[in-house]
Amino acid sequence: MVGYDNNSKAYRLLDSESKKIVISRNVIFDEKVFPFRTNNVQLPEPTFNADVSNSLFQSPSGSTTPERVSGEEGSGTNEREEENPEHTEQLPEINQTNNNHPPVLASHIPIAFSRPSRSCGKPNYYGNPVAHLSKHNSDEPTYKQALSSPDRQQWLDAMQEEFNSLTQHNVGRLVDIPNGAHVIGGMWQLKIKRDQFGEIIKYKARWVAFGNHQIPGIDFDQTYASVGLSDTLWILFTLAVHQDHEMEQFDIATAFLNGRMEHDVYIRQVTGFEHPQYPNRVIRLDQSLYGTRQAHRQFNTDLKEKLLSLRFKNSLDDDSLYIFREGSEFIYIHMHVDNGLVFSNSKVLLSHFKHQFSQIYTLKWNNSPSLHLGLKITRNRSNNTITLSQEHYLKDVLHRFGMEHSNGNTTPLPNNLSLEKASVINNELPYQQAIGCLSYAAISTRPDITYAVNYLARFSSCYDHTHWAAVKHLLRYIKGTIDRGIIFSKTDESATKISAYTDADYDSSEYMVISDAAKHILWMRRMICTILHTPIEPADIITDVDIFNDNNGAVFLSQESAINHRSKHIDIRYHFIRELVKSYRIKTQQIDTKAMPADMLTKNAGAIVINRCCKLINNLSKNEYIRRNAEQGGLLDS
Repeated sequence: MVGYDNNSKAYRLLDSESKKIVISRNVIFDEKVFPFRTNNVQLPEPTFNADVSNSLFQSPSGSTTPERVSGEEGSGTNEREEENPEHTEQLPEINQTNNNHPPVLASHIPIAFSRPSRSCGKPNYYGNPVAHLSKHNSDEPTYKQALSSPDRQQWLDAMQEEFNSLTQHNVGRLVDIPNGAHVIGGMWQLKIKRDQFGEIIKYKARWVAFGNHQIPGIDFDQTYASVGLSDTLWILFTLAVHQDHEMEQFDIATAFLNGRMEHDVYIRQVTGFEHPQYPNRVIRLDQSLYGTRQAHRQFNTDLKEKLLSLRFKNSLDDDSLYIFREGSEFIYIHMHVDNGLVFSNSKVLLSHFKHQFSQIYTLKWNNSPSLHLGLKITRNRSNNTITLSQEHYLKDVLHRFGMEHSNGNTTPLPNNLSLEKASVINNELPYQQAIGCLSYAAISTRPDITYAVNYLARFSSCYDHTHWAAVKHLLRYIKGTIDRGIIFSKTDESATKISAYTDADYDSSEYMVISDAAKHILWMRRMICTILHTPIEPADIITDVDIFNDNNGAVFLSQESAINHRSKHIDIRYHFIRELVKSYRIKTQQIDTKAMPADMLTKNAGAIVINRCCKLINNLSKNEYIRRNAEQGGLLDS
């Protein structure tokens, strides 16, 4: 047995004679026979079409015999297990009995007439199955796993395509190892890309460098590169709904290969494509390569230069937002590494930009964005809605931790849950991995699990089975609400109206969070004014900027300069909100707790509170949204 089938409750079996994968539900396991301990399945070596005339194999004339560098690092291996021991899966050894001779009973053993006692403890034959299951991911195999899989040919084609791309971009040249040079290794990074329905759309192979072997000051200096802010993306989605903007998506193929290297970086040859005559030579990188520490920065610099040459302007409030204007027509580009979302109010201008940009980079366009950074995008232009959800991502999370067939829960955490730090950590539990996976969903499209994730994250370094039981309770809640997402809908209010809801779990912090929210609102005002091409002053450009809080005392403190024994300890910087209120740039108001959507972010709320808060912020599934509109007398097509 080599695993479990992803699409059915069946086993994946390897036929040692035909070397094919067989899927079957009816299997008999013989625990006394271990054929692979003596007979290893021999797989044919991969054959690649490596053109020795390409730039990666070209070497300067007069090259001398390469010398071995005493300080070089990286063996050129591509196996994750060898470079990253923490990813190595070690299966428990099973004692193999000798079946050639029958067991012999010792004649001197006395016969016990008393009733034997037995332990009532729980058997532990296979350890923790959840921990072992969480390590398995067939969508990201290693190099050896890919070559021994049924999809072997698809992976070989993907690696050949990647190697061709490296040569087309003139990534580097074969050279002898200079004296004293620092050499790093590389590996194949393989991944199956799927659409929003989970269907395979591409076998993707990347040859990546071991950037963790690079030395600062020798192989690189600066590494920082900006990524798109999610808040900017939410603003663009809101404007697209209210003003019916065109929305398209693009992906820059082999993006990091476009950056120019500023340091001499040497890497070993690509596994499977070694030069037959000069196998000991290395590649000197002329362009950036995936895995190098400066690759993202170099590509981002190149991208900015190219977009500025097309008369785009870079936003000062979000370095990943690019804006082009020509009269009343515009194009907004929101970049996240090599993925971009484009918004425009002119099809003609957008078509002209696509033609120009496609001459600079190799692009893959999607006229109807459906999946972006793990976010499923569903647009209904007739009803003026855009829905963001992570249904496919969360299904993968449930499958990873063996909870895809669990029953749903109505609350993220059990009622009155109170956890304590564990004295002994159970490292077999995939607790930290689960918290990391759910954190991305909590900050993206699932604010209803934010409190639960943050609470459980407090025990990331001191957890045991009681904490893991709480995580599984949260995963069951995800299972029951997996299609829930954020819905952007057009309303009668202006698209530039800003309303903030603040809440905290103790008294004096209520006032502090109002001040923190005000800082974020000022940034949003600048961003909206930049996008709409309007001056930031006067202050009434964006009207009705409200901050709501359910604590009357905190609202009073934000409006008056009162000082008493309960507010003496508050730092001066938090009184910044008073200046904004007095200048009429922000208005603070008290609101009833039942109308406060942030209430679910500060406590272990019940199902009624969570559902009420989710309705207030459109954190709903499609069916919930239809029912909510029907209750309010609205009409929505199914």
